[in-house]
Amino acid sequence: MTGFWRRCRQVSVASQTVQTRMPLAQWRQLLQRAAIIYDLDGVVIDVRGTYRLAYLRGIQSYFRLELGIALPQRPASMAAVHLLKRHRGFNDPAEVTAILLRLLLRANVQNRQSDQAFAQQWIAAALADGRLDRWRSETLRDLDESAQQYIIQSERPDVALALVREHYVGSAAMAQVFGTAPRLQVLGLARRDRLLADPALGDERPMAVYSGRTFAEIQWVIKRFARFAPLLQAGRGAAIEAVDTGAHKPDGAPLLRLAERLGRDVVVYVGDLEADRQALLDARRRDPGRTWLLGQVLASPQSRVWPDADAAGTAVDVLLAAEIVDMSN
Repeated sequence: MTGFWRRCRQVSVASQTVQTRMPLAQWRQLLQRAAIIYDLDGVVIDVRGTYRLAYLRGIQSYFRLELGIALPQRPASMAAVHLLKRHRGFNDPAEVTAILLRLLLRANVQNRQSDQAFAQQWIAAALADGRLDRWRSETLRDLDESAQQYIIQSERPDVALALVREHYVGSAAMAQVFGTAPRLQVLGLARRDRLLADPALGDERPMAVYSGRTFAEIQWVIKRFARFAPLLQAGRGAAIEAVDTGAHKPDGAPLLRLAERLGRDVVVYVGDLEADRQALLDARRRDPGRTWLLGQVLASPQSRVWPDADAAGTAVDVLLAAEIVDMSN
């Protein structure tokens, strides 16, 4: 039993219609049967100053290399990226890169390429009136035909995504992680990643990762933190669902596949975004015979960063700052 569950006295369990209290002994018994599935970014790894910054630097490099246009090093505010990540439709890096590239191309044709607030303002307004799900058409709205054609002909989201990834992992790791040659000479922002939780120690329950990153990238991240090693060891029941294995949140199918592989009838999925909650709800709808628990990380990442590896907690200590929601009823 981990430190988190030992410290519990009572745990709120929310069903669809009622709030109840579960005695500690009953809660312990339920969780001893659980498999733990983690989202990666924002739950296990703090990427706010790394991957999210890589989006902006990658697109700035795209404008310079592909279009010959000099943009500020941060051509948009970090708040724009945060807004996108909190919307359930923008989970994997390809989606975020594509809309940011489109918005900054629009800013360019409107002579607003130095306006860091443009993308943030557009995204906030589109969130408010429901246009964000239709961004491919909405981002071209109110532009004349020549401006629309310029944007469409100038955008190569796959090229921009490769540059985003290179800013994150570093030029030296591009061939290893993504199988592509580097175009830059950067060390990589991933060296600043910080461990928020340690899902590798002190717990023998099967564990898995469900992330919008690629399979190879998830493995690369895991290997960088030595305390993740058990997730890659045979016989522990660990598994990974990634964007290139068909994992697209808020789709719950990857959670179902992981639950089957982990072989447990109780599943705790620990996430921090709306897409994570929607994925678990979808899994519950498809497999109501299994008990689905959502660990929603609520505390600020700053309060959960452990300064060194020896101070890290156990497999579910991330839930110290979480709300556990029973999705089984």
